[in-house]
Amino acid sequence: MTDGQDQEPRSNEDAPVDWQARGALSRLVLGQMATQALGAAVRFDVFDRIGPGTLSADALAESLGTHPQATLRLLRALAGLQLLSETEPGLFRTTAAGEPAGGVSTSPISTCWSMSAAGNGLRTISRLCARRAASSCAA
Repeated sequence: MTDGQDQEPRSNEDAPVDWQARGALSRLVLGQMATQALGAAVRFDVFDRIGPGTLSADALAESLGTHPQATLRLLRALAGLQLLSETEPGLFRTTAAGEPAGGVSTSPISTCWSMSAAGNGLRTISRLCARRAASSCAA
């Protein structure tokens, strides 16, 4: 009987790849990333700020007071989700999914998000963070 120290280590190349398991993990990770990107977009009113026209990432970052490169990454993530379209480098417009309907001032994405459990959870977290920050400042 051996304790395994005398055996040659198995190469990972010999192990069969479970593509189904890897695909499931990828969907979980990408799904979480998509949810985070959509949540940030709704919190910052990205779809409503862009509106029916186009807006540059730099202009959006300036109006939000956010970092320009981080804003560009968020907008490109939303474009990857087909919620925005990058018409020129750094210039974005909403797709049909994000455009406000005629006469309605809020994008359907923002409306659906605010009615969803995820949107409610984000509002709750935001309120808790605001309360915590206020109590920290008052102390």
